[in-house]
Amino acid sequence: MGVQKNRTRTRKLPWGISESAYFSLDASLSYRYKAHGCAALALKRGMDQELVVSPYSSFLALPCSQRAAVRNLRELEAFGLSCAYGFWEAIDFTPERSDRPGGQLVRCVMAHHLGMSILAVCNALCMDAMPRRLMSAPEMSAHAVLLSERLPL
Repeated sequence: MGVQKNRTRTRKLPWGISESAYFSLDASLSYRYKAHGCAALALKRGMDQELVVSPYSSFLALPCSQRAAVRNLRELEAFGLSCAYGFWEAIDFTPERSDRPGGQLVRCVMAHHLGMSILAVCNALCMDAMPRRLMSAPEMSAHAVLLSERLPL
């Protein structure tokens, strides 16, 4: 979260970078979709070439800092990302695709991003109810050790 905040802080923009649709259309007039990221965290080069901010990234940050995530969601709302379904997919601040300083809204809704957002809110409000429910199944709890595995230093 800190790397993402630092990336957008100088331009005073909201944070929240992950894979999402962005402001470019394919031949069928659908938004294109790909992974976005921060060079400081990415294995792939050039991840700071574009800047696409997605609201669902803020929802996924709720376990790290609820105040920061909610503050950022309010900022995204001020940028015009709220819609009848919650939030639009993203806002694209990439200069080559945005002719305005406020970015270009990516006006589509992806069910899997809305689903992840709803589950993140549920977990924040109900003390991780969904992971507890999932791990109560023996088939899942048998693999719990994989979730606690750490990367070597």
